[in-house]
Amino acid sequence: MSLISTRFTGGADLKIRRGDKIGIVGENGAGKTTLLNILSGETDADTGVIRRYCSTAYIKQFSDENVNTQGKLFKEFGYIF
Repeated sequence: MSLISTRFTGGADLKIRRGDKIGIVGENGAGKTTLLNILSGETDADTGVIRRYCSTAYIKQFSDENVNTQGKLFKEFGYIF
């Protein structure tokens, strides 16, 4: 997968079963949003195969204004399909 000059060169095999909940984490610029955009179909991968047999929810990255005074994150949904 690549977008502009960033290229994901490692192999990835991800199987998520019904009821599983996962999180995508990594450093700034690591490609988290790009990966989610490819998985959602918003961006095309230039190589590889993406197979989707389930629904996907994407929660946008959060900033300080999305966290209340008790440190709880207010979920901000970008798109769900």
